[in-house]
Amino acid sequence: MSKQKLLFVDDDVRIIMDNISTSSMVGIWKHELNPQPILIDIDILASAPVSPNGIDDCIDYDPICHWLTNQFPHLPHTELLEVRILEIFDYVFSLDKRIKSISISIFKTKAFSNVQRVGISKSMSLETFKKMKVDNPIHWHEIDSMIA
Repeated sequence: MSKQKLLFVDDDVRIIMDNISTSSMVGIWKHELNPQPILIDIDILASAPVSPNGIDDCIDYDPICHWLTNQFPHLPHTELLEVRILEIFDYVFSLDKRIKSISISIFKTKAFSNVQRVGISKSMSLETFKKMKVDNPIHWHEIDSMIA
């Protein structure tokens, strides 16, 4: 008789990623048409087993870090951090159906000489995000194709 761990999926886990260093073309000023340093914090709430049997039972954060450092910097210029944060929500929610909610902070680190960083923070549940995409279809087909 083999011993197997019981898998309880009713619990939540938080995946926290702090100060992810990347770049982005974002802002209203002429010099912001070029990539500038960006820091991103992400806090994910997801369903997960109490005692995972392996990595497949966990939320894999590697694709998020990879996308933010390799593809995110190449997204077309946008004037608003608010658009960039929605692109991150879209990507992260698409990765795993167990993700329930996400909190994201995004900061420009060179916006002002007398400020260490300036940015925005937003939290959103998966249900709210899905409703927002339906109720406010702000070029979601374009955003979805950019992050693919």
